[in-house]
Amino acid sequence: MENISISADGFKEGDTIPDEFTCKGKDISPSLSWKGIPAGVKSIALIMDDPDAPGGTFVHWVLYNLPAGILSCQGAFPEIRRLRWEHAGY
Repeated sequence: MENISISADGFKEGDTIPDEFTCKGKDISPSLSWKGIPAGVKSIALIMDDPDAPGGTFVHWVLYNLPAGILSCQGAFPEIRRLRWEHAGY
């Protein structure tokens, strides 16, 4: 069975996330792509969380019910509801 992997445009695993994708910059989501989805999967969920956040794990956003044939999403998502954060936007 192949491992599921995900990658972001603009930085690699282990790199510091560029300011553009943080509240120090535009605070936008990077474009993402993934591979290794097993046969028979009907939908995919992505959770963008930050386990190193000062207050403990912070969930930035959740995408769910993505058709299994979708293997990427563009960054700079349109505005979405934040789960808990004082800054507006996204």
